[in-house]
Amino acid sequence: MLRKIGFILCFLASPVFAQEHRSTLTLHGVAVLNKPADQLQITIGVVSEGAHAEEALRDNSEKMRAIISALQMKELSNKEYSTGQFSISPTYTPYPKNPPPEWTQKINGYRVSNLLLIQTDKLNLAGQIIDAVSQAGANSIDQISFGLKDDRLYRQEAIRQATEHAKQDAENLASAANLKLGPILQISLDTGTPEPRIFRHFAEAVEKSTPIEPGEVTVNAGVKIVYHVNPN
Repeated sequence: MLRKIGFILCFLASPVFAQEHRSTLTLHGVAVLNKPADQLQITIGVVSEGAHAEEALRDNSEKMRAIISALQMKELSNKEYSTGQFSISPTYTPYPKNPPPEWTQKINGYRVSNLLLIQTDKLNLAGQIIDAVSQAGANSIDQISFGLKDDRLYRQEAIRQATEHAKQDAENLASAANLKLGPILQISLDTGTPEPRIFRHFAEAVEKSTPIEPGEVTVNAGVKIVYHVNPN
């Protein structure tokens, strides 16, 4: 996969005369990097209902064991998946349109919900994993996303680029306006959060592997620099 790197530049020049007649020049620099995803995250769930809690729990456990077995068949280790949430709750009789005065809501069964979080670097198996867990009994696939294991290096790169863009624009603008750049009076950072590529998919039986392409993750950073300027 080819790496694509792009950037967006914007600046705002705003001479400000304070009580001391000190002029300033404010620049904003922005850098946007597109990096190949290297981590896959999938949240799957099994919801089971039954007249008794034991019945719902037994059905849920059987399906979850089948799902874990399917993941192991795809060579995922137990470090690549974990239980995210587990709950057992009663279900109740529906509220009628015109209930008699003596009507009371009663428990008519139980619901067991079990969420499994999958996190792996086997991006090429995304479609196969989805199909395997769907066929094994998963009846909800809440989210599929591609992200970065460690975005710190990319964020630092974006910060450096954004700062350099702002500095270059300051030099060009000062030269065009016949101004001399003085010391930096203020510098601040607005670091964006990496934007994972997110998919949504509902579990269903399929014969062919679901096509899912990882794509790229966007990492961005913005800086604001305020310079003291003097006439040239």
